[in-house]
Amino acid sequence: MDEMHGEVPFRAAFAPICFIPHPHTKGTPMNFSIARQWFARLVMAYALAINTFLAWLYIVEPQKHIKVFGVSISGSPESLNFLRAGPGAMFTTLALAALCGLLRPSRFLNCLSCIVLLSGCIVAARIYGMAVDGLTPLQLTELRDEGISWLFFVAALIACPRSHFQRPPSASSAAPTANRLRPPAAD
Repeated sequence: MDEMHGEVPFRAAFAPICFIPHPHTKGTPMNFSIARQWFARLVMAYALAINTFLAWLYIVEPQKHIKVFGVSISGSPESLNFLRAGPGAMFTTLALAALCGLLRPSRFLNCLSCIVLLSGCIVAARIYGMAVDGLTPLQLTELRDEGISWLFFVAALIACPRSHFQRPPSASSAAPTANRLRPPAAD
């Protein structure tokens, strides 16, 4: 142990992240809000990766991707563009929201909320389709994957520390409006 710098050796490879020493805490366990913040960031990076991949499949290779589901299209420009403009655009929107949240910490909660809402709509539509059209093993697999992803997004939104990702107040909004509109006091 280096007493001069206050470094603590890494405890164990399986140690939970909240017990890994943080450089700013001089050897004490990592603040739990920092662990929650990194959990939310990792989930947002997962959202970026999975939605970028799905957007790629629907925009660049729509015919190959939908054959797995037993759907065939004629190959006409209208049918291909329908897949690109529908699911392709939706997954691109989710990927861009995740990217924006990672690049702009002041927008992180808004972007994560958007991802939770849109992913929840995808899961709800999947459940509705299964109730109306019937169940297949492939649909159950898709529901499992989409549902688990949505639960991760919800967990990240709940666990995310609000104070770190909120915008600092600007100088113009610091003073109440009523004080700015009052006439100066007479001496």
